[in-house]
Amino acid sequence: MLELRDGMYFDGDFFLVDWDDATRRAVWVKDGGDEWIVRTDYYAMDTLINHNADFAKADSGKKMGDWVRIASVPQYVADQHQLDEKIRQGDKAAVSRVLNSSDLKKFRTREGSF
Repeated sequence: MLELRDGMYFDGDFFLVDWDDATRRAVWVKDGGDEWIVRTDYYAMDTLINHNADFAKADSGKKMGDWVRIASVPQYVADQHQLDEKIRQGDKAAVSRVLNSSDLKKFRTREGSF
């Protein structure tokens, strides 16, 4: 439930740090104690898929390195496939399997495995 507190928008414990009107993307952050928890929500799926395809074309041929975006996945899809937990555990093979599955490839912004 979206709530305005002290001039900031909150969704539970998460507060809004960025909104992109063009892609209808919201970035939410929550203090997780010793780390920040970041959640990105997309409210226009077709726009997201088109944006991912454009980003992949622009990034094609560049070397993979630290902080390279490999996918933009809606939060409910990440939750459904437990992507956050797989990433936290460092299970690169499981993340690759999920993102290379036929129904999730559309969220990729980078080819290959990780």
